[in-house]
Amino acid sequence: MELPQEEFDKILSLLMQKGVGNTDLSMFGDETRIVLLKKAADEFLAVKNYHEAVMAYRLIRDKSKLNKLGDYFLKSGLLSSALSSYESADNEVMVRFIKQNFDDKIYKDKLYV
Repeated sequence: MELPQEEFDKILSLLMQKGVGNTDLSMFGDETRIVLLKKAADEFLAVKNYHEAVMAYRLIRDKSKLNKLGDYFLKSGLLSSALSSYESADNEVMVRFIKQNFDDKIYKDKLYV
């Protein structure tokens, strides 16, 4: 079932206001839900709401975007966020790299986030 653009925009607006975790999309089929979440994730990323972007990318299993966010977080020194993004992307190489090189800093990062 494809949504008319007006309805799609209303639901996207609701997603942006309430957040991914607070919006029930179960009434939509997989294809529609994925399109909505991808658009919302891209919008969240554009407004630098990284938490919501990561949640949406996890739900649609967009490993490429999760890896890019992991790279951004790592460069920004947000180690626990980087680790979480890489874990969601099943990027074992980067997960191992962070744990081997920054293990003590990850826990400090979690305490202050």
